[in-house]
Amino acid sequence: MHAGCPEPVTNDARAAAVPGTGEIGGGMAGGCDHSSSLAASSAINIDSAGCVLSLPGAPDQHFHPDGTAEGLINAFIALVPVTHANGPTELRPGSHVWTQTAFGPEPRWREGRLHPAVPELAVGEILLFDYRTYHRGRANWSADPRPVAYLAYGRDGVSDAHNFPPHSIFDAPKLTDAEESLC
Repeated sequence: MHAGCPEPVTNDARAAAVPGTGEIGGGMAGGCDHSSSLAASSAINIDSAGCVLSLPGAPDQHFHPDGTAEGLINAFIALVPVTHANGPTELRPGSHVWTQTAFGPEPRWREGRLHPAVPELAVGEILLFDYRTYHRGRANWSADPRPVAYLAYGRDGVSDAHNFPPHSIFDAPKLTDAEESLC
């Protein structure tokens, strides 16, 4: 057992599958280093992958979590230097544990408890954060696009079915011969 986590922690090869595993988790709610419990689970899967592109002149995004599923970690990989000029990701540390929306007449971070984190990244550096963390892309005031690759890692059995449902429009049922003849 490890710092209040229900899963035993091991130093097996799966930990290497999550870039920077040993660097996250300190001071998490309940004293549980979720990075270690993620690495110790029976399997780590890549739930989704892609690229987020911020074009020159793009405004600030609205704050949002990527989902509500517990057990998913975002890995943002800088493909170009990410600076305050080209739109870094702004995070609200601790917001992953909120059980109600952060918004309303006064957003929760105006209560003065949370200070934003707006890390700049060198090419190849990785920003890891809980999928439920409120974040946004900042405005791109530069003359160049700012691409960031992303991977969402999840424990075995955890997936984001809201943003990435298991069925696609390409999974539509095949037409019968009678239906096909009407086309």
